[in-house]
Amino acid sequence: MILTKEERLRILDAPDRQSHAGIRDRAILELLGGAGLKVRELAALRIENVDLQISCILLSGGAQRMIPFGSRTRESLMKYLFDVRGDVQGPGSLLFPGRGGEQLTRQAVWKIVRKYALSAGIDRGVSPEDLRTSLAVSLLRGGTDPAAVQSLLGIRRASMQKYYDIAGCRD
Repeated sequence: MILTKEERLRILDAPDRQSHAGIRDRAILELLGGAGLKVRELAALRIENVDLQISCILLSGGAQRMIPFGSRTRESLMKYLFDVRGDVQGPGSLLFPGRGGEQLTRQAVWKIVRKYALSAGIDRGVSPEDLRTSLAVSLLRGGTDPAAVQSLLGIRRASMQKYYDIAGCRD
């Protein structure tokens, strides 16, 4: 499902900015819908991979990728890190630890997205992938170079056609 930019922003703005859970969830949603992280990338993200000075995330693994993020995402991450996460357990600490310090599960992330989509008045079964796809389509429709979108989101060349089709763009 493709969300409009307004729907995506309503979801990102839905968490309570006064509660610890809301602050954490907003940072999670910003990384999914504002920076286009995949759920597995978000779950495995370590604090040292986030650079607030230059507003980017460095992902390593198969192919290294630098993911820039905007001021909204930076603000959400700073609030989470300094007001909620504060007590970091040293190098290698997960940015968003789940229960018992383990990685968040895919299901936990899906539940967070679904909760705030409903809270934003969107009752169409929104998934984390919908946030990511909607970001890609928005960037393509806004005139962003397709190669830049592909690189930013870590999309394989063969998979780009679906985004072109949805956005009404040509390869």
